[in-house]
Amino acid sequence: MLRFSVSVVGSVKSAFFFLLFSVHALVAAGQAFPSSFVPPDSIYGADPLLHNGKIYHAVFPPGTVGNPFLNGPDFVPGSLTLRGKVYDGVSLKLDIFHQKLVLGFTNLHGAPGQLIVSDAALESFRLPGKLFVPFPQTDSTIQYLQLIGNQDFAIAFKWHKKLELDSRVGATNRVFSDPKRQQYLLRNMQLMPFKNKRSFLRLFSQREQAEVKQLLRKYRIKVKNSPDQNWQLFTETFLKSFNP
Repeated sequence: MLRFSVSVVGSVKSAFFFLLFSVHALVAAGQAFPSSFVPPDSIYGADPLLHNGKIYHAVFPPGTVGNPFLNGPDFVPGSLTLRGKVYDGVSLKLDIFHQKLVLGFTNLHGAPGQLIVSDAALESFRLPGKLFVPFPQTDSTIQYLQLIGNQDFAIAFKWHKKLELDSRVGATNRVFSDPKRQQYLLRNMQLMPFKNKRSFLRLFSQREQAEVKQLLRKYRIKVKNSPDQNWQLFTETFLKSFNP
């Protein structure tokens, strides 16, 4: 079971948006607009545990460029673990602006739809090449944390996007940024931020630092922007050498 609680080290803040009192205000703020619960019996082949959520809508100001998703606006093949039950081959996309996991489904009339996956039962999920777990914030809200390693020792990424005014002269529309990530070391149930090699090394004991330096060189890891595969090799080798 990958769902867990951790203590946040450093200043880690989350931005969660609530339903406003009118559609006009909703559009101006660019927030997701979840509608009422969808009963599972209205969906083909519905599983009550899987299809237990609200309809997902995302409404943004007219002229907005881009999208709020990690992998783009289209669904990608993924898997979910809900209360110990694994669902493979489901259609997913991750809204990293609102921190919502979206499930694609087909209703009784054959029309496609989108549901927000409930955090209550969610233990973990996978998108192509990435494992995520729900991560409780200090205010008890949820963000999704990508893990490279395991729940005892991992490199962790928190993905997000910004929605900003277009920087071109005279433009009045808004533009989504590319996906951005915050980097952390997850160890002993603590989430510890780092930004560069120096701050990363400080997260390890004096006994471990020499080994960590060697592994960073061996796997050609540039701490600010190394690919997942390099970090995977780092965590696997470190776990063989040290008790996390």
